[in-house]
Amino acid sequence: MKVIKEFRNKKPGFVIDIHDALAPSPAAIAAGTKPQESPSELADHLHQSDLLVLDYNLEGPGGLRGKKAREILRMVLSNNHFNLIIVHTGEDDLDEVMAECLLSLMQSCTSQFDGKLLAELKLLDDILDEMGDEEEFDRNHLSNIFSTQEYLEVRQKDALGIASFMRGEGRLAPLQKWGKDLGLKGGS
Repeated sequence: MKVIKEFRNKKPGFVIDIHDALAPSPAAIAAGTKPQESPSELADHLHQSDLLVLDYNLEGPGGLRGKKAREILRMVLSNNHFNLIIVHTGEDDLDEVMAECLLSLMQSCTSQFDGKLLAELKLLDDILDEMGDEEEFDRNHLSNIFSTQEYLEVRQKDALGIASFMRGEGRLAPLQKWGKDLGLKGGS
């Protein structure tokens, strides 16, 4: 309340909107049901705030680990009216929260690929699924040798990291070795 009062005392005052993202949507209430607002419905009335404090753990303990908050973050950042968004969380690993938020805002790499490469990736994914069914491959092992942080660094157009990966050197060498151990071959 002290912060809100301070915002209201400014001349001109800051725009303050307090909203419970877990509340049912107005359309749902009118229809006599109580589903929660979608992220896009929520973003529609959070359109002209100077500051948004977003609770990362909207689902509560044991929830979806920030999924709804990341969807809201993506929706509100698609408009031009926010000056600042602060993500509040009780999570222990803040680096992981930051990485998850960044990932949710990034466009998929595959959106830039042509049809031939997408077909090759689909084939690779099918092969890895088969290997997983036969317990020859564990997708979880991949996160041990290629962290989210390394992925984000590579996505920043880390040409040196990619070049050293292609040579089987540097911090991504274990990823290349893992691919070779699986029998994967580099393509053109």
